[in-house]
Amino acid sequence: MQGPVNARISVAAAALLAALLCAAPRSLFAQGETGYLRGKGRTDVAVSYSEDTYDKFWMGHRRVADPGVKRITRAAYNLFVAHGVTDDIDLSFSAPYVRVDSTGVFRTVDDFTDLEIRLKWRVFRKTVGGGSASFLLAPGYKVPIDNYENNAPNALSDEQEDFRARGIVHFQSDSGVFLSLDTGYDFRAARPHDEFPVHVKAGFTLFQRVTLSSFYSRVNSLGGYDIGDGPFPGVEEDYERWGVGTYIRITDRFGITGSYYTTLAGQNTGDVDGFAGGIVIRL
Repeated sequence: MQGPVNARISVAAAALLAALLCAAPRSLFAQGETGYLRGKGRTDVAVSYSEDTYDKFWMGHRRVADPGVKRITRAAYNLFVAHGVTDDIDLSFSAPYVRVDSTGVFRTVDDFTDLEIRLKWRVFRKTVGGGSASFLLAPGYKVPIDNYENNAPNALSDEQEDFRARGIVHFQSDSGVFLSLDTGYDFRAARPHDEFPVHVKAGFTLFQRVTLSSFYSRVNSLGGYDIGDGPFPGVEEDYERWGVGTYIRITDRFGITGSYYTTLAGQNTGDVDGFAGGIVIRL
């Protein structure tokens, strides 16, 4: 029994880093949450660096380049903290510091952007031959920390409140293979229209130390402008992205992670390629 237990611990740590990367601003890639929980009284603290870049973008459905924009590079330093309130409830928050550089005419901007708070509550878990399936409610709230650039190609984020009604369906095998679906409906204040996100993540653990995963995300904004027809916070931004990641458990209390992602299709968004890395300390 010890092997599957250790495998679950390793995969759960990897899931923490997935959540950490998810906590970056919307303009950086969010890969969704999984159904792993930390357990009553356990706290995880993680620090990450995420960076994406593009020199082409979709204006509406047309993929274009612009000599004024040239290349945009967006980076985020993120602090993520999660605590197990009970064995079935986690509470987490994150606060990113974001910097955007352009090789075109736009100036460099940097600032703290949005505080995100999220709750995960496991409503039920059921044994399914060779593993278990669970359903979690995962509401979240995003609010701007400061007044920052939000109405230009070098926008740090959208400077709007989001109320996120999310749910997670999660399957975990005894051998460490997992599959998670994170989806729901995001209510967005002011100019951005509401959106419908779908995040799917699957992975497995080797040697009770290394977790490998793949993820797919699709975000559909339910209305808005094309670029050039109105202010940036009200632009309809849709995208499909895919990526791979790994987590290496150095000790039971410390691990490192890395991931790469790319854009498959989009509307009013950058043709982004990006990477992320971080460390996690389990208290």
